[in-house]
Amino acid sequence: MMRRPSAQRRRPHDSVVGSALRAGAAEHADVGENVGMPSNAESLQNTNAPEGGVAKFLGQLGRKQWTIAIRAIVCGLIAGLLVALYRYGIGYGTRFAQWMYPQILSQPWLIAPFVCAAAIIGLIVAWLVRLEPMASGSGIPQVEGVLLLGLRMRWLLMLVVRFAGGLLCGMFGLSLGREGPSIQIGAAASQGVSDAMKRNGFEENTLITAGAAAGLSAAFNAPLSGMMFALEEVHRNFSPVILLSAASASLSADFVSKTWFGLRPVLNFTSIGQLALPLYWWMIPLGIVAGLVGSLTNRMLLDFQTLYGKLPALAGPVIALLIALPCGLFAPKVLGGGEELIDFAEHASSGVLVLLGLLAVKMLFTGTSFGSGVPGGIFMPILAIGTLSGSIFGLLAARLLPGSVPQSAVAVFAVCAMAGTLSASVKAPMTSILLAVEMSGSLVHMLPVAACAFIALFVADLLGTKPIYGALLERYLAAHDGGRIDRSVAGDADAGMECPSSGKEEGIGDGAADGRAGTDASGGESDGDDNGGRAAESDVSAMAESSAGIAREAEMNGNAETRIAPDSGNIGRAHRKATAITGTDGAAASADDKPVKATGVAAIAARSRRQFLAQWQRILRSPQDIAAMAAVAAVAHSPSRAASGNAVLEFPVEFGSAVAGLRVGDIEWPDSAAPVDIRRGEREVVPRREETIMPGDYVFVMFPTDDLAQVRAAMVALCSSRM
Repeated sequence: MMRRPSAQRRRPHDSVVGSALRAGAAEHADVGENVGMPSNAESLQNTNAPEGGVAKFLGQLGRKQWTIAIRAIVCGLIAGLLVALYRYGIGYGTRFAQWMYPQILSQPWLIAPFVCAAAIIGLIVAWLVRLEPMASGSGIPQVEGVLLLGLRMRWLLMLVVRFAGGLLCGMFGLSLGREGPSIQIGAAASQGVSDAMKRNGFEENTLITAGAAAGLSAAFNAPLSGMMFALEEVHRNFSPVILLSAASASLSADFVSKTWFGLRPVLNFTSIGQLALPLYWWMIPLGIVAGLVGSLTNRMLLDFQTLYGKLPALAGPVIALLIALPCGLFAPKVLGGGEELIDFAEHASSGVLVLLGLLAVKMLFTGTSFGSGVPGGIFMPILAIGTLSGSIFGLLAARLLPGSVPQSAVAVFAVCAMAGTLSASVKAPMTSILLAVEMSGSLVHMLPVAACAFIALFVADLLGTKPIYGALLERYLAAHDGGRIDRSVAGDADAGMECPSSGKEEGIGDGAADGRAGTDASGGESDGDDNGGRAAESDVSAMAESSAGIAREAEMNGNAETRIAPDSGNIGRAHRKATAITGTDGAAASADDKPVKATGVAAIAARSRRQFLAQWQRILRSPQDIAAMAAVAAVAHSPSRAASGNAVLEFPVEFGSAVAGLRVGDIEWPDSAAPVDIRRGEREVVPRREETIMPGDYVFVMFPTDDLAQVRAAMVALCSSRM
């Protein structure tokens, strides 16, 4: 049986799902505070504390989630009002820009005062962003950082900077959206409500998530999309409390928005006809195009951000405002977020060349506007880029293959490509589908939209495209919070990672064939042309063999205090000499220090360790990471387990769960189970003992296949919210 390295002997399974969770939470409450997350002891205490009035009555009914939902309604109303004000201001600024540039075109002498005004306003915006960096850019990555990484947001100052900077940039017609800022405005308003009510960390995060949902709902008049975006992109799990709170806030914010602006959705696709069933096969090439466009858009946005990063901070906003001049003079349809451009592309009232020109200008103008770091989002520009791509595709198909695509289908292609491009860029397919459905006011387009969205997502994954907001969050942390970045999370923002499991069990320790592990169909070692086999003789394999003796000692002696993770000295020695395993008695290598070929059960165990480490080698970025994973492999793939084999399961970590905010080494993992990977967004993190588990993480644990039921029950208890 596997033993966890700890100063205390392990408790049985029933303690994992019982009082031991509360004891562990109280003991390590300081960990949650250190990372900006609620301590679990505090969550338990406040969850059970009755309150006055309606809250007390509902609390006595055991329905704490309803009191949170009532607070979420308050947050939604406030967020809806603030977002409506912001939306009105941005709309006014865009209309001013559309009036201003024709005046400059007819009176060229106005160019000089425009340049002076752009320089002054640009410097003011740069100063505002420097005053509150969290108000720069889209705002969605910052909200994700608050919820998933424990960042703190100065909500009042952020609101002031976001409003002032957004309105100033809107008056120049920069290609920026209001949807991302609206999400951050809703989240900031909810944090303010939470502070006023003195809510604990769990409730505060729940209300912030609800506020983010309310922000998008009010920005689009689309409550379902706002709710889904908060769950799919911001919160990243679907706990009942979060679902109820997000729905309450979204609906209340939508009520405020529709009271102000009317019932008409922001993007009105209600006049689009239904796509004929024989044309559904066109969703395959259209989805591929949308995936390529979404990936290209992400690459362009990050490249422009990198380019601006080489310039002085004060120069970026000034340059962005000056670039708006030629765009406003010669391509006024690209001004603003892109609502009018979407309507223009939907009706396809011009030729392919015109749409191609608008697409190129819109993409470049969005890159120069957003890359400068001024307050403004990219949600609506991405939708506009996708709509243009779909219209171009439909027109080309109709012209190249006469009679194959009717003119009425071009508008459907535009809507489907819009959803597909957003899905590929943001990696939020359900939000993309719901948004298109809500904007069309009918479910008749759901099937082609969904097909295009998922095909585009597949193409983006094949290309290794990272979600744009995840990449932007990493860059924000690197620029503004570098001291708090985990080395395993803050790598190259453009590198893609694949997850080895999607919630299914995987046979890892039974010698099964696996292309990534370098074994043939019979379970034997390959000739060395793939990722396993020979690769297992590298430093990673050396670390496994170096850790094996210590790990076997811990397993055979049953000593819970034996540490299986080698120290830094062992790391250096392991790179110089690999120790081969010759049997269950832990015999060392031969006298000449050359590895010995293992046989029998020991051979299966050694091969399983090499397979395991080769499979996870892509996430190992340092000798310490190699040591931590090798220690797990030495125990999980010991000779005593070789016959039965292991399985891996994935568990989402919810807000308010027992493990949220605790270090890996401080958690009472189920007996015989060990964490082998942590999925954080698009990153995979090595589960070192000092690594902190964050809400929204996905934890992969390895265990003997015979212990499936016990491990599943214990891990569900550890990772599920206790609300």
